[in-house]
Amino acid sequence: MKTALVGMSDTYTGAGIAARRLHAALRAEGVDSTYHVQAEPAHPGVHRIPGQSTVPERVARRLERATGLANLFVRSTGALLRDPRVEASDVLHVHQMLLYSFGHRWLARASAKKPVVLTLHDMWPLTGHCVFSDDCGRWETGCGKCPYPRMWPPVRIDTTAMQWRIKRSVYRRSRLTVVTPSEWLADIARRSILSRFDVHAIPNAIDTTVFRPGDRAAARRRFGLSESAKVILFASASVLDERKGGLGLLRAVSELSRSANGEYALLLIGRLPPEQQLPDAGGASVVATGYLGDDESLADACRAADVLAIPSRVDNFPCVIQEASACGTPAIGCDVGGIPEMIRDGVTGRVVRRGDAEALGRAIGEALGDADLRTRWGAAAREHAAANWNASLVARRHVALYESLRRDG
Repeated sequence: MKTALVGMSDTYTGAGIAARRLHAALRAEGVDSTYHVQAEPAHPGVHRIPGQSTVPERVARRLERATGLANLFVRSTGALLRDPRVEASDVLHVHQMLLYSFGHRWLARASAKKPVVLTLHDMWPLTGHCVFSDDCGRWETGCGKCPYPRMWPPVRIDTTAMQWRIKRSVYRRSRLTVVTPSEWLADIARRSILSRFDVHAIPNAIDTTVFRPGDRAAARRRFGLSESAKVILFASASVLDERKGGLGLLRAVSELSRSANGEYALLLIGRLPPEQQLPDAGGASVVATGYLGDDESLADACRAADVLAIPSRVDNFPCVIQEASACGTPAIGCDVGGIPEMIRDGVTGRVVRRGDAEALGRAIGEALGDADLRTRWGAAAREHAAANWNASLVARRHVALYESLRRDG
């Protein structure tokens, strides 16, 4: 079995990291897998999609920005499909079409030659422009008159109805199999312009031999954290990404540190714009690590924390919940997207209502105030991660899907 995976990066974005982990898991199961990315690779055996810096590609990207027709004019996909490693693959597995990874207009051509699997890590493949629609349901009927034109990726003019129709036209001419990490997104896909395809919910893979419980004291020393502090972990590619709720968490931690006894610390993983100042965190100390691109560092951050907080406004299947859970760190998250599928409320952590800062603060306080509770939640989280998300299990589920597609032609 030979498969070619396509993504944006092997170190950045949740989709890119999830694809790289699946690639490694497939290889461990004996699959001849290659991973092709738009960004400069950081890991051996990962290949850059050719043609990224050519004049036609740069012109295409400017044209996209001017018209708001995201990803439509990507030219490098043609070179990717001519790559001998991709041509020789039995299955093409696309993990990201935004950020110049794979131009969706090429799907029909690619799927005429071999089975194509499309994993949704967000909603962009089925909307007129946004990666998450929040409370807007226009993606079901055709978009247009977009209520959130500034939502990423923003559009200068409202081309959302046109983009939706273009995607629908592409899908009508393509043969795809859709995979989603969460049941939440699988349900959305089945109600969208992707509804004509088979949809399978298969979680992202996590290496539970790398992400595992370990020496908390050593992990805390690495990040300069006090052994006696109650440490709350928050991770996002960008710390102040509004979608991830980091500012709301800062307010909740500030209130908690003022109203409760003890030493509190907030461990922030992710990029922070150099000109941007973090709001006051009350009596809690703040340790900002910047972006951590390697799994060992991420595992140490999870081990250093007493609890993970992920107060997302919208989300799908956050990698950090898998990482923390596998390390035996309980999680506090909001009732959005696939998060309630990942955190078993009252068993591996706590799920609170979206945007309820008081409930978030109470849940964090509950966990930090009861060491026995944290131990129980952490052990259950580790067990859940090992039983449902371990890399070998997830890889074998994908291999079974690939084999069925190859048999069916």
